Amino acid sequence: LESSANAIQCDLTEMTKDKPKAIFDEAQQKNNKPVNKIVIGVRPSLLTPTFRDSTPMKMLQGIEMILAHACREENIDFVLHISSVAAADHLRNQVFISEKVADPPLPEYTAPYDVFKRASEEVISKVCQQNSVRYTHLRISGIFSDNDKCLQCNVFRLQALLTPFVPTPIDHNSSLNVSRAIRSLLNVNHSSEMLQRSEE
Repeated sequence: LESSANAIQCDLTEMTKDKPKAIFDEAQQKNNKPVNKIVIGVRPSLLTPTFRDSTPMKMLQGIEMILAHACREENIDFVLHISSVAAADHLRNQVFISEKVADPPLPEYTAPYDVFKRASEEVISKVCQQNSVRYTHLRISGIFSDNDKCLQCNVFRLQALLTPFVPTPIDHNSSLNVSRAIRSLLNVNHSSEMLQRSEE
């Protein structure tokens, strides 16, 4: 990404009304200019024990607080949300599914992780639409790289050992291709047509 891009980490479960401003102040100090585009990437635990775990709900509330501040106070003009194929219920057997096909009904989802990803998209869409800010949800699957510590690569190796017992293939993306997609989305001229496509 551009050298002017900064990564800011924060604990969404402890978000308060004054923290979003502090986060953007930090980003502007690092970049020495206002922030006009943001990339949101939130990954909850893949092994959330039950739907009763309150952590995902606190994270969603944190996302909404940060984004509401960004849209209303920071003059943000584009939001890129790094989502996941899990938002469409990745445990469901789906073949030849396109973006024009409606997502399954949320009550039918069986994995808390998938519910969180879908709910994240809905929260971000709602806040952006309320403030007329353009946005895109980039749904990706597992990301692999040439790093020995790559989580997805280790999962891939495990699947190779279990293939006779778990024949379902795992969809993956290279980290290079994902980076190119993110850069392209940030650099594209975001017209009103893109806003309309994002809302569909």
